[in-house]
Amino acid sequence: MSKRGGRGRDRGNASRTMRDQARTWILAHAHRGCSKASGAALRSDRTVHRYIGDLSRAAEHIQQHFGTSRLTAITREHAQAYIDARVSDGLRAATVQGYAKALETLPNIGTLTVPGRSQEAQNQTSRAYTGEQIRLVQSLLSPAARLATAVMVESGCRVEDLASLCPAEERPLSNARLDQLRPDRFLGREDWPRFTFIGKGGHEYLSSVRPETARSLEPLRLETPRDFIHRALEHGIKQYYALPAGKPLSQQWTRASHRALGYSHGIHGLRHTFAQQRVHELTRSGTPWSLALERTSQLMGHYRTEEVLTYLR
Repeated sequence: MSKRGGRGRDRGNASRTMRDQARTWILAHAHRGCSKASGAALRSDRTVHRYIGDLSRAAEHIQQHFGTSRLTAITREHAQAYIDARVSDGLRAATVQGYAKALETLPNIGTLTVPGRSQEAQNQTSRAYTGEQIRLVQSLLSPAARLATAVMVESGCRVEDLASLCPAEERPLSNARLDQLRPDRFLGREDWPRFTFIGKGGHEYLSSVRPETARSLEPLRLETPRDFIHRALEHGIKQYYALPAGKPLSQQWTRASHRALGYSHGIHGLRHTFAQQRVHELTRSGTPWSLALERTSQLMGHYRTEEVLTYLR
């Protein structure tokens, strides 16, 4: 008896419009009258009404594109695809965040990847440099330092990791989560030479540089690799190119940027530049925003897309 009743309720729920289901869902999860300290989000009539509207529009779109007739059958993949579509439409970050919050009230959705999610990140000045700013600073660097910073901008590596630069065919990835790496992460850069870097904790990652940059590196190739010691590394690593890296390069950049720009975001700002340029490059070519984050994060030695959001300030 109870099983037949359960199936009936399921069929009845599926026959209701997504807007009706969204209204029922939000009203059932409202906490009107609760204090702000309770942490409840749906405390006022105005907030409840907004969540109903946002969830209704999102659910109707998902139903149209994925054929999902039950609100609670919406998956995280459906929800993230909807958020990506709204980002591509050029909606304001606050509007997209509203849709995400409404969708996150559903089971099995978790936390969606949304641009500008962190208020702290929004309130901070971007550390990225523009192309013109980079050229101005590089004009005051030594030739080797100029090439080293070009590698950083094109590959997204850290200044410490730069010392471990090695052609990928000579040092294939071994200490990496190979099963998690996307084979399409080099989209649009398939013809760029690839290099292996060793990052924090000995973690290896693969990125690439322009063909002309790779050719410029060859005259600086060391006949015998030398040890490179850095305070952030437990053990020394082998350096294959006569390039400045780590603290010496960082200090050169800081001095030059103060002279050229009157300030400095530090050399780590070049990693921010890479992340912003690469995400923009991918989304402009039609890649969904969340997938662009994933591809970019793996080139930078990360596996969690949330890590890249730090660089998009």
